[in-house]
Amino acid sequence: MLFRSLAERLLARNDISYGLYIYHIPIINLMMYRGKMHQASDVAIAVVASLVLAAISWFALERPAIRLKRRSIHATAVTGPGALP
Repeated sequence: MLFRSLAERLLARNDISYGLYIYHIPIINLMMYRGKMHQASDVAIAVVASLVLAAISWFALERPAIRLKRRSIHATAVTGPGALP
């Protein structure tokens, strides 16, 4: 429970996890190809670059795409008059 509230406070309901998952490997591979990733500062650069690209992806692509969705593919628990079977 502690980590959930910490994440909610830090990210304010912004979900950059998928972008981080997608972009971290290309960044690391590019840096390794260029002969980097031997120092702690190189790792810090990779982390920061991954976080920045993940945030850009969330705000520019993912969140707008999610807002375009009209309905979820998952059933919802709606009860009462007018509820679908």
